[in-house]
Amino acid sequence: MLTLTGEILVMKNNILNKRFRNDGYYNVSIFLVAISIVFYAIGNIRVGSYNFNTYLAFTPYFITHKLYLWQFVTYMFVCPMGLWQFLFCMLMLLSFGVSLERQLGSKEFLLFYMFTGIFVSVFAYITCILAKSEFYSLASPYAIILGLEVLFAMLNPYAKVLVYFIIPIRITFLVLFLVALELIIIFLPATGGSWIEIVQLYSLVAAFAYAYFRLRMHPLRFWINTISGKPV
Repeated sequence: MLTLTGEILVMKNNILNKRFRNDGYYNVSIFLVAISIVFYAIGNIRVGSYNFNTYLAFTPYFITHKLYLWQFVTYMFVCPMGLWQFLFCMLMLLSFGVSLERQLGSKEFLLFYMFTGIFVSVFAYITCILAKSEFYSLASPYAIILGLEVLFAMLNPYAKVLVYFIIPIRITFLVLFLVALELIIIFLPATGGSWIEIVQLYSLVAAFAYAYFRLRMHPLRFWINTISGKPV
């Protein structure tokens, strides 16, 4: 089902890029949204000393000292935000998720989604331990959504999206803007950010790795050409 518009690498087939057989469309994106809705609904229900969000969100302290290993996975379905922020995240997941799922196939899309989420949490854990920030909490699908946007842009570089449902902008430019904004928030002292927030960009690295090793694309060259204005 996969149609790639970016540059394809000449790479020998191996276990890393072996395609799924009979991969179709099974509404995996809707299933992921449904899980997130359930987690959102039960998030503030108290269980003992904590609520469900505490048990499900990614927190290195609980992983290290209480062995809440499931947090490496469950955090990506937790969204302890206001209702409108949660709905916006779900809309983003559906918008990019459904398109990618139709283009990649449901099994491939689910593999990418889970790979990105676990990649982010594993490297976030390492970062937090090294930075001695064990109580850093990550509980949002946003990090994975950024990875979806990066891969979507690589597969559909000339597609346009509507910002605030009004302003049309090319997806590659939107991704570059979002990454630049994240970097400003992280490193500009005036924003009150901290370098530990770099974990929010690990999904970009995950999307690059997945595109290179699994889809046999050349992500770095793609984005260099995009920034320099060359055809992609």
